[in-house]
Amino acid sequence: MRMLKCEIFPLALVLVDDEKTFYKLTEKAKEAGAFPTAGAATTISYSGDGIGVIVLVALGDTSEDLEGETESILTHEAVHVKQFLFESIGEDHPGVETEAYLVQYLANYLIKEWHYRQIKKQKEK
Repeated sequence: MRMLKCEIFPLALVLVDDEKTFYKLTEKAKEAGAFPTAGAATTISYSGDGIGVIVLVALGDTSEDLEGETESILTHEAVHVKQFLFESIGEDHPGVETEAYLVQYLANYLIKEWHYRQIKKQKEK
């Protein structure tokens, strides 16, 4: 499993797109909830041993999504990742550019990771 370990913040970010991995990784989370349905996503954070905050972005089945829909969902979840991160470091009033660049960075990672997995799935067929 690939994970983004952010160099400038105490953050580890993981995109999870299968139910088995989701439940395995959320055993440590207090309020994990259920794996998202098709076309939906959820973001869960918990404290990581020595890492800082670990954030899982769980993405349900995207096979029926329209063009651009999954990317929009992942960008939405990037905002939640940013919210969890700032809450964990006690940042109440970040600068607007700081927020914008961070959301861009996180969304870029999530979208690239999703595209990487789509290509990998196509090659496995």
